[in-house]
Amino acid sequence: MGATPNIVRLNGEPTRVELEVSAPRAGFLVLNDTYFPGWQARVDGVAAPIFRTNFFVRGVVVPAGTRRVVFEYRPLSLALGATLSGLGLLLLFWIGLRFDWWWRFIGGGAR
Repeated sequence: MGATPNIVRLNGEPTRVELEVSAPRAGFLVLNDTYFPGWQARVDGVAAPIFRTNFFVRGVVVPAGTRRVVFEYRPLSLALGATLSGLGLLLLFWIGLRFDWWWRFIGGGAR
């Protein structure tokens, strides 16, 4: 029997969980938080795959030693939605400029 692993929670926000894990050998860290697409994990700053564990929570493989494990929620839908919204605003701006030019061209602006 060796030393038992030690886990310290450094940060616990709704979209970010940061842990410091000290373990004498490699292991599997199970975070008792709901597994959902969009979560990403990093172990010592390196991307690590998240495994669905016990049907509904998430887990990640952690090497031996003292490691920093960070789970972040970054859904693709959020980035896609922000990009499409930005493009929509640019399109509306462009249409507004074109409409203003057309309105002046046909003489609607001179009264």
